[in-house]
Amino acid sequence: MTRPGVRAADVIATIEAQTESAIARLHRASAFRDELGSVRGTGTVDGVTVTVSASGTLLDVDFTGAGLVGGQELRRRVLAAHRSAQRDVADRIGDRARSTWGDDPVVARIETAVTRRTGPRAVPDDLSR
Repeated sequence: MTRPGVRAADVIATIEAQTESAIARLHRASAFRDELGSVRGTGTVDGVTVTVSASGTLLDVDFTGAGLVGGQELRRRVLAAHRSAQRDVADRIGDRARSTWGDDPVVARIETAVTRRTGPRAVPDDLSR
């Protein structure tokens, strides 16, 4: 039933618009999910470069610029570069979420989930980036 003064055609048009909007959101969500598979983050600390996947999983370590170090110093550099790469991938996912969803609250939920895995977004004065 419709309210007095509301035409059935107007109700149907509203429902159709809501349905089209929901379908568009579904397509954006699907495209966003597909893009995440290719997102990588990198971090470099004292010549050690680390690459991580969107989930923060370590994919590669490059010691080319590290010079000859070993033991605890190499460990410190790898771990610091890994943290930097995780922050980088969090930034990249956040940027893609904002470009996909705009000001939608889903962006905050995505960033919260990513931050739980990777740590907080980097800040501009973060020299480890």
